[in-house]
Amino acid sequence: MLLGLGGQMSLLYRRNKLNAIGLALAFGLIIVALSAITAAPFGLEPLYVCVLVLGYMFLIGVVIRHFKTKFVGAKALHLPHVQSDAEIKAMLRKRDLGALVKKKKR
Repeated sequence: MLLGLGGQMSLLYRRNKLNAIGLALAFGLIIVALSAITAAPFGLEPLYVCVLVLGYMFLIGVVIRHFKTKFVGAKALHLPHVQSDAEIKAMLRKRDLGALVKKKKR
């Protein structure tokens, strides 16, 4: 999930914790079940099951990457408030840093 969502799992967790935990649990169970189902017919040892888990994690990450907007949603772009020069100068004077404010030459 972390690979597929491009590090946005924390954003998803912050928005809706229950949804994020449910998605992580569901994908985890899918990965483990797929590796166990794949290993059972071939009689693979537990070490190979762990390798299959890693491989399926990569594949599920690729699948999630294609459906990322469905899981995370559109990014809301929050731009910081741009302060004018007058506001900045007022803040500097308020903090007794008026010496840093230079007067404009006309």
